[in-house]
Amino acid sequence: MDQGQMRLAGWLSIINAVLTIPLAVISFALGTRSGQESQVISVILTVASAFLFTYIMSSLKSLLGQCYRFHETDGLITALIVLNVVLAVVSILGEIIAPLKTTIAWLLVISIVPLGVIFIVFAIKLLRLQDNLYGMLKPFSYLSIATGVCFATIVLLPLGLLTSIVTDILLGMIFFRVAEG
Repeated sequence: MDQGQMRLAGWLSIINAVLTIPLAVISFALGTRSGQESQVISVILTVASAFLFTYIMSSLKSLLGQCYRFHETDGLITALIVLNVVLAVVSILGEIIAPLKTTIAWLLVISIVPLGVIFIVFAIKLLRLQDNLYGMLKPFSYLSIATGVCFATIVLLPLGLLTSIVTDILLGMIFFRVAEG
């Protein structure tokens, strides 16, 4: 990855952090409303969120592999991306197929558990990285573990959104520092 891609990944991480709470609130508010406009907005937000997550995590995978020759988390990052995209597609189907909306909503809530578990395992394996990522490896990993725990318990999901914001900011800072060289 070149410096431009690192900076882009850094900015997208920061943007993702800034948008996390508003997107969650808007998605929740739209979920309680019916109508074509709310469906379109919900689909757009879901696609945008999935794109951000996919780009950021793909960039992290490339960074770890290319700059640090660290591949222990490759499969887990791929699993996180795939699960996120699948959840986005299922969420969109829930918007399009109205009779399934409630069932799909419950399926999405339950699917957060494996997502949280994968985050925990990812972060634990990431702690094996020999580099300290400009002093941010441990804070990033521990916050990723906390986010995973919050997601996996479901009841702590609001707290998990907050920890994911800090995690995204740290990841953005890591991308920026790597870009500076």
